[in-house]
Amino acid sequence: MPVRITRIEITNFRSIQKVVIDSSRLQIIVGNNDAGKSNILRALNLFFNDETNPGEQFNFNTDYNIYAASKDSKKAREIKIKLLLEIPRTYHATNGDLIEWTRSWRSSGFFDEKIIGIKSIVGARGGRSTQRNDIPKRSNIKALLQNVRYVYIPAIKDKEYISKLRSEIYFVVNDVFNENFSDSSKAFEKSIAENLDGLTQEISDSLGFSSALSLPRDLSSLFGNLDFLNEMRISLNERGDGIKARHIPLILKYIAEKTKTLQAQGNPPYTFIWGYEEPENNLELTSAIKLALQFKNFVPEPVSQLLITTHSPAFYNLSKHDDDVKCVYIEKDNSDITSCESDYSQLDDKMGVMELLSPYIEEVKSRIENFEAVSELGDDKAVIYVEGSSDKIIIEKAINIFIPDRAGFIDVITKDFGAGTNYVCDMLKAYFHMHKHHPEKYKCAGIVDRDADGDKARAELSKIQDVGKSVKCFPLPLAQDIIDAKKDGYLIPGVLECNYPSHLWENELANEKLEKRELIADVLSPIKNNELLQLARTVSDDLEGRPYRIKIENYVPKSRKVPLANIISHMSNDEARGCLLFLERTMTDLEKFLFPE
Repeated sequence: MPVRITRIEITNFRSIQKVVIDSSRLQIIVGNNDAGKSNILRALNLFFNDETNPGEQFNFNTDYNIYAASKDSKKAREIKIKLLLEIPRTYHATNGDLIEWTRSWRSSGFFDEKIIGIKSIVGARGGRSTQRNDIPKRSNIKALLQNVRYVYIPAIKDKEYISKLRSEIYFVVNDVFNENFSDSSKAFEKSIAENLDGLTQEISDSLGFSSALSLPRDLSSLFGNLDFLNEMRISLNERGDGIKARHIPLILKYIAEKTKTLQAQGNPPYTFIWGYEEPENNLELTSAIKLALQFKNFVPEPVSQLLITTHSPAFYNLSKHDDDVKCVYIEKDNSDITSCESDYSQLDDKMGVMELLSPYIEEVKSRIENFEAVSELGDDKAVIYVEGSSDKIIIEKAINIFIPDRAGFIDVITKDFGAGTNYVCDMLKAYFHMHKHHPEKYKCAGIVDRDADGDKARAELSKIQDVGKSVKCFPLPLAQDIIDAKKDGYLIPGVLECNYPSHLWENELANEKLEKRELIADVLSPIKNNELLQLARTVSDDLEGRPYRIKIENYVPKSRKVPLANIISHMSNDEARGCLLFLERTMTDLEKFLFPE
């Protein structure tokens, strides 16, 4: 894993007197205008690139904190930036577990740099302490740190910035494809010379000395004018600012990926850290949400770390449901002291009116994720969505048993965690909307439990006009003993495990894998409950001799769902057929729907 900044400490830089931020690989920084968010990214730009804004050299007089400058102090005026870095494990033995890297500037310019190794020490009694050590001379930590590439993307991404970015494509292309690129340049140069031969010959004849056209050795200015045309041959320069902005992270990603291919075996890896200021600028809400999801996919590869300043919940909402994304709120008090707050529950309130958009953005984000998830499906195989991992295992086994000719032409899809009826319903909706524009793709089906949630999901889907032309939601069929139990007034849940034959349940009970149902009354219908009360008869007495008794008194815990499904999956098809006979009709119906030909 490449280098990562785990803590940023900035002293006396621009509007910041002192701030300390613990940072994650995807770090969101929010706050009101003029709170100092952008100066955190600029401080990192100064630290790594010796400039503040892109192309703007450090100036101590304007970059030193005004509030600190007005204080009477005997200490020398100094800007200090200290980073705590997580480094690859292969560097720990020589350098320590973490690196503390400090750089400072005074009015005369760059002043000092210190690199310290921090090692975690385990005491004799198990306690931990830290030990600070100078970096040994034999260490290659400096080579590792020199390969850190910090890229600062300012809030205003104008034509000049995009042109400069396109110029940088030249340098990476020239390095990565050196020989091929050189040959192409020579061929281009030769073509120009041949077409302008008359001009060069006349110049040579008139002036008395040989003259030949040649491309400049540095073609970065040419690349700065590269254009991206859409299908209508419209120049990127003529398109909206939002479209231009969406190109920026993709160009940067390309540069990062190609640069990393230059790493020679045994050399320190390249690390790319982006400081991205207000990525929501010029983007409509849907594009901002798409970009936020895209950023998540960029980290940790090819971008080791991404720090974002933003006012938009399209970005800071990422931190609410993902432990790998952190968010801090930056604000100043009356004494001009900068502070950080990481209480997510207060983010919407502190960001003001945007809290009204936050729930809506979560819904739109979910839809976009679903659309992107289904967009690449259906070309080669039909699709079945199911509620969880155990369902996927069993349905795949049932396909092999009951419709084996289709086994290679169906994808059974779910999520490892957090799937369920709503997940299946949402994915079917997304697939339906995608299929309207791509009717040549295969159809899609879903299978949901035979319960209240499943009934609700199927009813919701049925309200969508023409939905049955491309997607269909099937209820999980019931085994005969569950049907008999319902007729007798016992409402055994219509979930997958309850349909397994009783002998599997008996094996689970013998191995103490089942859980006792605490309230058997929960599975009694009102009619059955009244019947037992009138007859003064206990449930235990009523269940005597009934084949489904074990399913009334016990249930399969979540921890046993996948192992139990795997037991069936590993059976021979002939043996498993008896366990999954309840699925035979549904498999036939699925085949007819998914493969109408």
